[in-house]
Amino acid sequence: MNKPYIFVKSKQYEEHSKIWLKWLNYDESVVITFPYLNDRAIRIKQFCDYIKDNEYYNPIIFDPNTDFFDEYIDLKKYVDKNHQKDKKSIMVIPNGDSFLLPQNIKYFEYLERYRTENIANFNTLMAFESDFQTKVPGILTYTLLFQNLDFYPLYNNLDVERFIDSCLTPTWDVQIPVVISKQILEVSGGSFWLAKEAVRIYRDSGSFNTLNPAFVSKLNSIASTLSPNEQKILLSTPKLHKFHNSRDYTYLKHIGYLTAKDECASPLLLEYIRSNYSVDHALRIVGEDIYLDKLNVSIMLSKNENAILKGLMQKPNEPFTRDEIAKVIWEENAEDRYSAWAIDQAAKRLRDKLVKLGLPATTIKSIRGVGYEYRS
Repeated sequence: MNKPYIFVKSKQYEEHSKIWLKWLNYDESVVITFPYLNDRAIRIKQFCDYIKDNEYYNPIIFDPNTDFFDEYIDLKKYVDKNHQKDKKSIMVIPNGDSFLLPQNIKYFEYLERYRTENIANFNTLMAFESDFQTKVPGILTYTLLFQNLDFYPLYNNLDVERFIDSCLTPTWDVQIPVVISKQILEVSGGSFWLAKEAVRIYRDSGSFNTLNPAFVSKLNSIASTLSPNEQKILLSTPKLHKFHNSRDYTYLKHIGYLTAKDECASPLLLEYIRSNYSVDHALRIVGEDIYLDKLNVSIMLSKNENAILKGLMQKPNEPFTRDEIAKVIWEENAEDRYSAWAIDQAAKRLRDKLVKLGLPATTIKSIRGVGYEYRS
């Protein structure tokens, strides 16, 4: 039977948690960005437990997956109900990325409004695992929600070693040989998540190698959360001069994927991306589907968007007229159902989706008075 979980007191957590508490004590909101798939949830719980027991704060956890509010008044009632006398309520959102879903964007407005009306007794703390600043519509209007931003990067080797020795091995009652411990330290690349999986594998099998399916699955999960442009930057390390002014480069620096020398902090992750993702990042038709690297794009597109993209790709760098697009969309009776507006709207939606996948907006080029062109 496992022993109770032991929170690791890493030097990094101690330093950053002091900053978060300082901002709360200033009556200012806190926003934290963590690396993809690391230990965001554990660190936020650790901090909430601390301020609940040692400060005059009352953390109220809000998860839109379980706590759904149709209207502002619903959220207001929820906070009022959980408020404790003589304590300041902190609405804690451990998974801020869930707020970025279309149905949840409204919560930013609700929280801003409640904080405005109750600023003396209410504050917020949000945690993300993405560059959320480009994804929140009207973010500059939420002046009370985004007062302070802290980047919580990947850990250094000393903290990872402390995590293994003081948390995992006593919790699971396992002894790890020095040579295996060094290997795990090296391949984790500053990720507690990878280190934990590696120790779990050793605990259950008595051995560890990086080709273990469970460990490869974790690597794949991290690699797939990186945007195509972030993958491209990592694949280009250490020659990154052309990326120095890009937002993605700055973001990777902040969360620790890039070192001071512009090297990838996780060589094993870089090796995995290099082996499994295309450097040119080009679309291709495979059977009935369209792929971008190993991603099946077709399942993300509507029937009409798939038809348009296939038609465009079959005539690369050549104009694809609106009449031709009408035929692939409506097939029979295209003349009767023809609508230039509908075609333009479908093309715009398709272009927007491709841009979100990291492709340039010029991948689908509008040709005035003619139609569109696929730029390969």
